[in-house]
Amino acid sequence: MKRILVFALLAMASTRIMAEGKIALLALPVPPAQGTTLEMDSRNVPAPLLSAVETLFKQGFPDPRGCEYREVTVKVSSFNARETQSLKTHGWVLPTASNSSQFAICWNGLIYPVQETGAMAKTHDDASPPAPRRTYMESAAGEVATVMPTNAASTRIPFLVVCGEFLEASNEWKQLAAPRGRQPESGDDLGNDPYLEIAGDWAWALFDRVIACQSRGDVALGLATARQLEEARLKIEGEAAKRKFARPLNYPRTEGEKPYLSFLDQFPSILTDLERRERENRRGPLSAAELEKLSTAEQIGALIRDLDQVAAQQMSQPGTVNCADDPIVQMLIAKGDAAVEPLLDCIESDKRLTRSIGYARNFMRSRIVISAASAARSAAQMILQSDFHSVAEMRQYWKQFKGIEVEDRWFMTLADDKAWGRWLEAAQNITSSVNLTRFPGTGFSMQHPEPTNGPIRFRGEVLRAKTNPSVTDLLARRATEMP
Repeated sequence: MKRILVFALLAMASTRIMAEGKIALLALPVPPAQGTTLEMDSRNVPAPLLSAVETLFKQGFPDPRGCEYREVTVKVSSFNARETQSLKTHGWVLPTASNSSQFAICWNGLIYPVQETGAMAKTHDDASPPAPRRTYMESAAGEVATVMPTNAASTRIPFLVVCGEFLEASNEWKQLAAPRGRQPESGDDLGNDPYLEIAGDWAWALFDRVIACQSRGDVALGLATARQLEEARLKIEGEAAKRKFARPLNYPRTEGEKPYLSFLDQFPSILTDLERRERENRRGPLSAAELEKLSTAEQIGALIRDLDQVAAQQMSQPGTVNCADDPIVQMLIAKGDAAVEPLLDCIESDKRLTRSIGYARNFMRSRIVISAASAARSAAQMILQSDFHSVAEMRQYWKQFKGIEVEDRWFMTLADDKAWGRWLEAAQNITSSVNLTRFPGTGFSMQHPEPTNGPIRFRGEVLRAKTNPSVTDLLARRATEMP
């Protein structure tokens, strides 16, 4: 009883009441049995499995002992979704004091705020049959799947062990991949140590939720989860090295050893960004009505400030996030040349992240949060209608063409014998139809239907008046001179 009372006080301390009455999460609550000795007969559990499970609970993997196993409704989302969805699943409900928020441990090793609790359930019903062995296509499954008992990958195993489902835990342990690269010492029969497999799945589940929270703008839960992941990450890296697991291949080659949890390369920057958002405690971007009350310079400043709210989605895989699809970036593009210099300053100095997520494949453990500087770069390139390799190159281009109409820039580029690197780009811009939008730097283009059956005009139509040389003269000459 004393332990539960202490936990209840901890749970209450993990939240705070905001001025508008909303609850902000400071930290995820600590389960009542966390950190206590795991007592069981070692004859029931193979030694490598027991060692891995005991270590994980010591490192903060949520301990369900002392919690009621119930039907619960929790909110989840995917990394490229903007809204949460409510799912019914089973989890261990943490004891709470009256009138305090409820939390539950789910099978993916995450602690969730609970929307509703339902009837009592039995862990044995969810323990058997064992979950099927996952394929590589499922290694990056998100919380929408893993919050369910049978989809939780190897994070099921510690729960099965601590709940006394030893046979099911052993069967699932045997389904793990062959030994994970352990380098045995002389006479040491290490067998298949499941530690890194389980720890990696748990770390991925935490990271996946951090990314989902970043995407949907849930700073409170995202930051609480990120802080738990940061603590676990350091412990997992140290333990995996102690257990002599082989490290991932260092490709592409970088200095030093590659971390075991290589999918967390950007994580420190994401944690820093979430801490910034929590400090600023700022609402979403300004509305169109609010922007209209500002001067042009103030509008541009406000829109650049709001670049951390850019939430453009990646539409294909492989592919890239086209930030120019986001309304905030579109409004900046509409400001035209007046926005160029503030955007260049942003590209050079802004360290913030957006809410846009890039990825190689959705089934690979690879997620990248796009920077605010990248969103600013997309806006600047759209205004200048040109691609650049660096901000220095962009500044040089702007210094040369500032105050000149964009069509005249294309013509001057074609006429410049030293600008051979941009001849093709200028020719494409001049001869593109007005209903085709090109997104420099992305390889994307978008064609819009015309409302009539009339002829489609070229973007460079105004240049027909140029003579000696004409656009045709320049195009014919550069066609034979292209390197």
